[in-house]
Amino acid sequence: VVSILISNSLFGANYIEQGNSSDGVGGAVYAQSVLDLDVYNTIFAENESSSKGGAVAFDTVTELELINNNILSTVAADGSVWLYTIASGELSNNVFSDNQSAVLVTDSSLSVSHNNWNNNTTNSSGSTIVSVGTDGNIDELPEFSAYTADGNFENDNYALLCTSPLIDAGLYADASSGLCSNNSALTGDIGAFGGEHFV
Repeated sequence: VVSILISNSLFGANYIEQGNSSDGVGGAVYAQSVLDLDVYNTIFAENESSSKGGAVAFDTVTELELINNNILSTVAADGSVWLYTIASGELSNNVFSDNQSAVLVTDSSLSVSHNNWNNNTTNSSGSTIVSVGTDGNIDELPEFSAYTADGNFENDNYALLCTSPLIDAGLYADASSGLCSNNSALTGDIGAFGGEHFV
């Protein structure tokens, strides 16, 4: 596949089980052998895999961008985000919160900056090391307007409260970064409602 774009979407309460119960890969999305794979401004909430990648599993990708997404309350035996054979990858401005496995499992070193890593079992496993407190990576309560991991997405509002520490904490300039932004620095927010690709 030449390219895949996932943008401004919601994947909620998906479950994957393949073959026997220990083989599920990619609770919400699985992609393999892609030249250019971009995931922007998408919410992955309460997804589950019986094995790898409770939210997403990407295998053999030449160039990956995972920017301004929310990956929340994921269950998997091996990683909320499972990345294998990624030649070049950037993960920035994402919210990883309340995930019940290692959030990021990789076999290669990827660029990881300006993400929020909050209340996860562990942040990373494998070749990519996540260091909270460096490269703009933080560990803060996201302060969504309304979110509960109850399987009901009609009572959730993933917009950040104006008191959220994720406001203006992202990477990249964004002149339209939201009502709560101080906009003096023109800096985007961390999360699915920030950044240049938000519609």
